[in-house]
Amino acid sequence: MKVLVTGSGGFIGLNLIRELEKLDYKTVYLSNSSQNLLVELIKFDLNDLSKYKDSIIDFNPDIVIHLAWLGIPDYSQSNSLKNLNLSIEFLNLIIDKTDCFKIIITGSCWEYGKQIGVCNEKDILNLNSYFSWAKASLYNYVNHKCNEADISLLWLRLFYVYGPGQRSISLIQNLIENIHDNNVPEILYPNNRNDFVYVGDVVEVILKALKFDVPSGIYNVGSGRTSSVYEVCLEVESQLLNNDIISKTILKNGKNNANVDFYANVEKTLKFIKYKTTTSLSEGINFQLQYFLTKRNK
Repeated sequence: MKVLVTGSGGFIGLNLIRELEKLDYKTVYLSNSSQNLLVELIKFDLNDLSKYKDSIIDFNPDIVIHLAWLGIPDYSQSNSLKNLNLSIEFLNLIIDKTDCFKIIITGSCWEYGKQIGVCNEKDILNLNSYFSWAKASLYNYVNHKCNEADISLLWLRLFYVYGPGQRSISLIQNLIENIHDNNVPEILYPNNRNDFVYVGDVVEVILKALKFDVPSGIYNVGSGRTSSVYEVCLEVESQLLNNDIISKTILKNGKNNANVDFYANVEKTLKFIKYKTTTSLSEGINFQLQYFLTKRNK
């Protein structure tokens, strides 16, 4: 089995690589960033697809995992449109010029455009940002192409992924770094609630989607429950400092109301991908903390 992975130098990609290397696949990893890894990444930029076109055709992947989305956290109109066009160009090459029979792409919970309540795969989307519009547009286009070519398409709508290797600007990593240094991070809405899902669980979903015969479609990848930012603060602080002083200060300084509390319905994912979150928020934060402390102490 030949597998092609884009975005393999990113947060999710790096965690995925570590698990893929344990499996008996012939795998090519494409990334636009250089990382010190046990595997060699091909320095690949969607902006310059023509340079790698022949190599991709020659490799002729059976399965493609498309994680790449350049410029995050730039969610602007220009960057969203750029990524949409680059992804279409890349996936056109895969669909039209190779014998690929399965494509796995990571979408986003932002496609739902919800602030409150459960998100179901059949919900009518409220595309309230250029980023969510670009992701939904990519799905619609590639879904049509895959139907024509009889290629399986699995679109994984990721909720709030966290874990080792996350960017400093991400919520949980930002809390870890600030609380570790005894700083009080500025959190405007500490009572907002998010559906946090550990990156190891996300990787497990991708691997199951890779290995097993899963019907084409959209699949939510979340925990199916929400936790408040304040609760996350408490967990980080209790594990790092064994107190709650910073967390209580964050709660006192922030606004009392909450305007975000939406989560994934994971019944379809459980039924067809056999996925169920196995990592609790406490465990996941501990894994992320240990990774951070190991790197900080080097």
